Amino acid sequence: MSIELCNQCGLCKAHCPMYKTLSKETYSPRGQLTIIKENVISEKLSNCLNCELCKVSCPSGIDVSKEVKKARVLLVSELNENDKDKELVKKLRESGNIYGIQNNQ
Repeated sequence: MSIELCNQCGLCKAHCPMYKTLSKETYSPRGQLTIIKENVISEKLSNCLNCELCKVSCPSGIDVSKEVKKARVLLVSELNENDKDKELVKKLRESGNIYGIQNNQ
C-alpha cells in the first residue's frame, strides 16, 4: 500500500501507544506518514514501536510500520558516522562486544 492513500482520517491515533503516551501528532501514525511524505529525515521516526495497531485500524490498509522501517533505513544511511563509531561497530560485529574482546570458551 502506498502512503499516498492515507486520507488523514486519524483513526489510527486511537490505537497508537506512542500517541496515547505523548499526545503529540508527530508521534501518531498519521504524523509519521506526514514526516515520510515530506521527505523529512527525522529521529522522531525511531519512536514508532512497530506494533502494527495502526494498520488494523486504517481504512486504507496502510502498513505504517513497514513505511517507518523503510524510512529508518534511509535515516541510518544518511547519518554521518565518525571513525570512532565505525570502530565500535566493527568490534561489535567481530567479537560481539564494543571492546573487541574475544570470548574463547
